[in-house]
Amino acid sequence: MHITWTYRHFIAYNDETGTAHKAQAGPNGPENNADLCYAFSDDKGQTWIDNDGKAILVGGIWPSDAVTAIQISKDSGIMNQEAQAVDEEGGVHVLNRDNVGGREEWKHYYRKKDGEYLKKPPLLEGDINPL
Repeated sequence: MHITWTYRHFIAYNDETGTAHKAQAGPNGPENNADLCYAFSDDKGQTWIDNDGKAILVGGIWPSDAVTAIQISKDSGIMNQEAQAVDEEGGVHVLNRDNVGGREEWKHYYRKKDGEYLKKPPLLEGDINPL
C-alpha cells in the first residue's frame, strides 16, 4: 500500500460562535498546506515505511519530519485530494496542483521504485496523456 498527502497547518479560530471551523475557505484552506508526504506498507498496514526505507509508525502517530518526500512551501496552495497510482514497475505517480510559480499549475510527481523522486514539468491544458 502506498499513501501520499500534504500537511495542513492549523490556525486556531477566534470565533465566539464555535462554527468557523465549518467554513470551506480559510484560514485553514489549502493556503496552509505544505510538502508532499509519502509512506508505504508491505504488510497490509501493520508497518509503515518512509522514503528512506525506515519504519516510521510509532504508536499509531506519524512523526511529522520523517515522511516529507518533497518540500513544498506553505502558502503554495498545494491540494491534498488529487490522485495517485502505482505503475507496473512499482513507481508511484502523484497528480497534484499548486501555485508555487505564481499561478495554479498541475504537477506530476513520480517516485521511482528505488525512492528517487522526479518532478515532471507542469501539465498544460489539453495534455492528452500526461503520464
